[in-house]
Amino acid sequence: MEVAMKAAMRAAMIALPLFLPLSQTAQAQVSEEDIEVGTNLVCDTESQVEMFVTHYDGDAQTAINEVNQEAANPTACVVATTAYMRGPDLATARSKGLTYRIAKIVVFGVVTESGLEATKPAVYYSLFKVDEIEV
Repeated sequence: MEVAMKAAMRAAMIALPLFLPLSQTAQAQVSEEDIEVGTNLVCDTESQVEMFVTHYDGDAQTAINEVNQEAANPTACVVATTAYMRGPDLATARSKGLTYRIAKIVVFGVVTESGLEATKPAVYYSLFKVDEIEV
């Protein structure tokens, strides 16, 4: 698994500059530290992530099913373990006293039963819980 993960990260670092808009004065520098592997919500659009947060009451699968039904697409949102690079935060969403950041992600690989399999880089949207500290 570790070998497959390193291969996917190397492929991601090579392919990433092809998919990111670059300014004329700066080039994207990507390192292995920029690539994360984790299990997250992965949706086709930012609005689907927002709908997920609206429907989420502690049961992720029910919320996903509702979003997918509204989108008329059974795979509009899924929970998957992927190798990805997180982009900028696009929005903040709140549900049931929890706060989430919605961000664009570029997925470079998917973890399957046989390990991490590199994929063509693709843009999706996800959410990340904000750890809030009460004062």
